Amino acid sequence: MTTRLRRCRGATTAMEFALVAPVMLLIFVASLALTLALWTESVLQETCSEAARCAALGASPCASITIGCDSANAAICYVEQVARARGNLSLTASNIAVTTGVSVGGMAFTAVKITYPYHLEGFSLSLSASDSFATKTAIWGQPLPPS
Repeated sequence: MTTRLRRCRGATTAMEFALVAPVMLLIFVASLALTLALWTESVLQETCSEAARCAALGASPCASITIGCDSANAAICYVEQVARARGNLSLTASNIAVTTGVSVGGMAFTAVKITYPYHLEGFSLSLSASDSFATKTAIWGQPLPPS
């Protein structure tokens, strides 16, 4: 009986597929989830960089509070607005920290830090991004020329 089963090759391909397909599907879905998390982190970093520059230079988009913003800080409202526009990320004021007047080597900087709780089908990560930009008057103690 065992010799007859060893010679039977009719379902070999189906059996190999049944063993390999779940593993391949898991790898495919995991790579998609990782790609989405990396893209989200990239959007957070771009948003953070843009907001730090805008707040440090005192540009007009960062100086006014938009309608529907849940913060009294105009820079935080700008971060929320940019995050929605770039990646449809729903940030709240509790996820964003804008610190002005950070001194590094005698120069003043504006620092922005964003933390974002990332959830995907049972997995939870805390993504974060931070950036800083020199304020208008930070370059060697002299005001920057008007842009």
